[in-house]
Amino acid sequence: LSAVEKAQTVQMPFIIIGIIVVLVAIAIFLTKLPEVGGSSVQQRKSVWNHPHVVLGAVGIFFYVGAEVGTGGLILNYLKTTMAMAPEVAGKYVAIYWGGAMVGRFFGSIMLSNITDNVKKYTYVALVLLLALVSGSFVTDWSWNIGLIFMVVAVANFIFMQLGKGNAGRSLAVFALLASILALVTAFTSGSIALWAVVSIGMFNSIMFPNIFTLAVKDLDQGELSTASGIINTLICGGAIIPLIMGKVADVSGYSWAFIVPAVCYLYIFFYAVKGSKLRSA
Repeated sequence: LSAVEKAQTVQMPFIIIGIIVVLVAIAIFLTKLPEVGGSSVQQRKSVWNHPHVVLGAVGIFFYVGAEVGTGGLILNYLKTTMAMAPEVAGKYVAIYWGGAMVGRFFGSIMLSNITDNVKKYTYVALVLLLALVSGSFVTDWSWNIGLIFMVVAVANFIFMQLGKGNAGRSLAVFALLASILALVTAFTSGSIALWAVVSIGMFNSIMFPNIFTLAVKDLDQGELSTASGIINTLICGGAIIPLIMGKVADVSGYSWAFIVPAVCYLYIFFYAVKGSKLRSA
């Protein structure tokens, strides 16, 4: 079988799975369930009059779509645009997802209740060591690549400090940087574009929890359930945005496809700066 024929053999199962997931999400959203809290039972309330909830759900749509779309397109981008061997390109895909892991470790450490700075920065040093070793390991012990990955991790940690533990500020910084990295990927080539696209994963790291935190802020117990349902339903962006990126790649080339996640991240930047502060009258 040719590569196209092999792809077609697995196409239908994924389409069916996608349809089932959407139907289940709709069914859950439409189900009227009471909110259980302690000894009292509260009825779910509508949150459609809260702009920050709706805009936050859209932010989740764009975030998941951009993350999945970028991760899914990197392999073909490196093989086609950079003429990289498939096995080598696959290693950089692993670094992309590994960056998301490293960034989440940083977020967990810095947003934790650890008050001992020596202990906190010891954990940070261990994460940087993990970045060095993991980056080297997935590239067949290329310590040069591991070192570059660790330097990116250091930059990620430094930019995280600009957020000062504030969800909105941290989200704005990371969304703006992710958008810039996507645009650098689209308009440059060589090692700059390679490390720009790989580094996006690290700046995706804290977006989901920060968007969620901002979207449910100031809601009462009866509203949280509905808000959570709307927000989590919009992870379907992970099925839609990659299709848009793929279409752009087919028409204009893989580099241009990264303009799509750049726009997604700019929306998230808007939400962090302005949209999350909009409240119902």
